[in-house]
Amino acid sequence: MLQDINIFKRIYSTIIMADTKAEIWNQRNSGEGEPYKRYVTDPLIIELAKPLQGKVVLEQGCGNGHLAKKLARENPKRVVLVDFYEGNLECARRNLKSIDCQFEYVRADLNNPLDLKSSGFDAVTSSMVLSELCNLSTAVRETHRILNAGGVYVLTVTHPAYVFKRYLQERQTGRPNKKIIPARSYFDRQKSEFILGVETHEEIRAPHYHRTIQDYVDVLLSAGFSIQRVLEPELNRELLRAAPRFEEDLDCPISLVIKAVKN
Repeated sequence: MLQDINIFKRIYSTIIMADTKAEIWNQRNSGEGEPYKRYVTDPLIIELAKPLQGKVVLEQGCGNGHLAKKLARENPKRVVLVDFYEGNLECARRNLKSIDCQFEYVRADLNNPLDLKSSGFDAVTSSMVLSELCNLSTAVRETHRILNAGGVYVLTVTHPAYVFKRYLQERQTGRPNKKIIPARSYFDRQKSEFILGVETHEEIRAPHYHRTIQDYVDVLLSAGFSIQRVLEPELNRELLRAAPRFEEDLDCPISLVIKAVKN
């Protein structure tokens, strides 16, 4: 009995911790999302995924729904939001309740096969999610399965050069980086972590699986996608005005953006 109680306590504390982190992340990404996504990757995702009018769209790792709000402005038929954490889905429900769009919320682990019908979507978006998954191949193959023929997959991940840059900075200065536990070489594919929100003393540790550009290209091609665009976006003036701290990242892309199409 005592063992069962202890197990329940661990499960309960994990759920509460996840919901607490969801609220912190919701505050951090309120409105149009945190600055980098707002001014750099979100506009690219929308532009590459268009046209979305009348389409059925799935968003992988929806978080608090800030990207889904922008997808809804393109007049899709329906947007399905998928996330592993119920706390994130609850935040998304609250944030999107006044938006005139048909939303559906699905709790699922993208590392595993999805309980979604094949060929049921016209577009899938994924914003900085695949880097957190240990089973990249399953996630990409499932995306291919649920897309219609000719369906579009637009994804952004942390640029592998950015993670390696942080390691080189640590070597040069001798000081560990407070925001990321980086890869120890460009080809280091072991699990590491991003540490988010330390400036507010509310740490959110997100798993991070460092992969090379070739890794992402190979898994997309193997799943049956054709690759239409590969982008390494530079920082823009709007971002630097809103968040001057990003000036230290002018020398290296933070994200890798890929548009792939189901053959």
